[in-house]
Formats: sequence, structure tokens, C-alpha cells
Amino acid sequence: MPIINQVVSGSGGSGPTGLYREFQLDANGVLQPNTTTTHIMDFTGMTDVSEYALAYAYQNNTAISGAVDMSDLTTISGSYACFYMFYKCRGITSANLSALTTISGSYGCGGMFNGCTGITSANLSALTTISGSYGCGSMFLGCTGITSANLSALTTISGSYGCVGMFQGCTSLATVYIGGTTAIDFGTRTNQFQNMFQNCTQNIDVYAPAASQSAIEGLSGYPNFGGTGNVVWHWRS
Repeated sequence: MPIINQVVSGSGGSGPTGLYREFQLDANGVLQPNTTTTHIMDFTGMTDVSEYALAYAYQNNTAISGAVDMSDLTTISGSYACFYMFYKCRGITSANLSALTTISGSYGCGGMFNGCTGITSANLSALTTISGSYGCGSMFLGCTGITSANLSALTTISGSYGCVGMFQGCTSLATVYIGGTTAIDFGTRTNQFQNMFQNCTQNIDVYAPAASQSAIEGLSGYPNFGGTGNVVWHWRS
């Protein structure tokens, strides 16, 4: 089957001017995402992702495996920029987003690693701001291999439903760091963590700022946010 590289809207900053998704024609001549390629494109130098640029880029590709290195990425500024980007790519083992500080587009990372059951770790340790509605919604839904998550730099969640269902179905999740010791600004919304731990079956220890205790306790779904295990909050000062 012929493979077609489709150029889509690219990133800003100093990154490349165009990104691509690979497609192929099926036996009936219908354009389909390429689910057999074994490589992931080189994201070196990509600092920002614009609207829809990488949406569905590798969905249902079970052929790719190993680590995803997006360590130059600092901003996801477009709505749906990485929406369902690696959906059900079960061979991915880790994701390096260690420089990412800002997710400003609605659904910017929505479902980005949904169904990636092979992922054991994801580095979001620099993420400070989620300003797009549903910015991290269902980002790691069904990632049954993840045992811990580090969001220790988080200071602002201003878009509604910012982390809704973020770790839903992460049945191995046991430790989560949300913010450091600085208060997190949740805006006026009480739905930022709605169903964040839905169907998480382990007991989970969550570490969060003492300065945000009253705000977090006032969010819809506290303390378990959908988890069926016991979610224990530890307040750091």
C-alpha cells in the first residue's frame, strides 16, 4: 500500500515549520492512518505544537515501541494539538515531556496516551500551567502500567475540567505529586479534578501543597475523585 506523508500545521517558536502524519491507502483506496510503521518521528527542536498539528498522529499503531522523546517541547498552544496522538500505542514504554511548562489549548493533551498500556513512566515534572479546558482530560486513561505521576511544578489550572479523567483506569497508580509547596490557582472552577482517578483500584498517596488544602477539599469528588481504592492526601508545606 502506498504511504502518504501529510503535512499539517506545524509548531511555533524555533521548532520545525511543518509536522506530518503517515497515512496509507487501504485495499479499497480509502485513506487510513498508517498503523504499521515502526518508528516515531524525531521531535528534536520542536518547542510548541499548534492546533490539531499532531492529533491522532499515531493512533492504534501497535508496531511502534520504546520511549517517546519530546524533551525539547515547552508549550502546547493549540487546541487539540496532541489529541489522541498515541491512542492505543501499547508498545510505548515511557514519555519524556520534561521541559513542558504550559498547556494552553483546549483538549491540548486530551487522550494523548489513552490506552498506552505499556507506559510505566511519564515525565511532566516542569508543567506549571494548564489553561485550556480539558487540557489534560483523559491524558493517561487506561495506562495500566503507570505506578507514579509527577506534577510537582503545577501552579495553575484555569481551564475548566483541566485534569478530568487524567489517570482514569490507571490500575497500578500508587503515588502522585500535584504541585509543590506553592498554592495552586484553580480559578473559579470546582471541576478541575473530576473523575481524575476513576477506576483506579490501588490505594493512592497524593502529595499536594498545604496552601491548597481547603481549595482541593472543595473540588467536586474529593477525596477519591472517582478512585475505588483509598486516596490519601498528604499536605506539604
